[in-house]
Amino acid sequence: MKNALVPIVLSLLCLMFGISCKKNVDKELKYSGLVVNQYNGNPQSDVKISLFATQTTSNGILGKPKLITESVSDADGRFSLSFERANVISYEIFIEGETVFDSSFELDPDRITEAKKLEENISVKVVSYIQVHLKNAGNAGSTDKFNIGTSVDLGCDCCPKSATQFLGVVDTTYTCKVPAGLDVVFNSTVQDGNGLRTLSHTVQCEKGNVCPLEIEY
Repeated sequence: MKNALVPIVLSLLCLMFGISCKKNVDKELKYSGLVVNQYNGNPQSDVKISLFATQTTSNGILGKPKLITESVSDADGRFSLSFERANVISYEIFIEGETVFDSSFELDPDRITEAKKLEENISVKVVSYIQVHLKNAGNAGSTDKFNIGTSVDLGCDCCPKSATQFLGVVDTTYTCKVPAGLDVVFNSTVQDGNGLRTLSHTVQCEKGNVCPLEIEY
């Protein structure tokens, strides 16, 4: 009989003093899922997923984002973040790793709080490399112009949609960090003694590969 009265007494005390008597487990939130290649859906391992939270200070000023927890995707691409419920302005997920492009996105605090356990996939751009070699095929003049760029802005180094221009004699090699598994189209124009002409080259590289691209003009 005494044991049966314990929960009732505790509940009354909670009501009297206005304190929370929920178990700690009720305060825990969980955000989990798979990290996948956004182009083919394949799971991606060794990707770090970090959760940052922004709160207001005691005087109402917006504070700096604070790291709450982080997880690294396993061999199957799975990640899991567990953290305590808190009164925050915003959550932000940061994604980084040697095999992916760094990125981030906001996670709605109300959405994760209501769900308690939210599971969804995170799509990432996986890295590959294209080694571009540009060279004049014949005698080049000092006024010869060569412009090269990609058909769309891929958000990566050395492949903006706006073209890069080379003048005169050219024999150069550079490496582009590009999304793996995606057709990358390099469009170029040549203006020399033979007039104006256009060229197009398409390259697709898989994860971690270095693919050569020879362009002679």
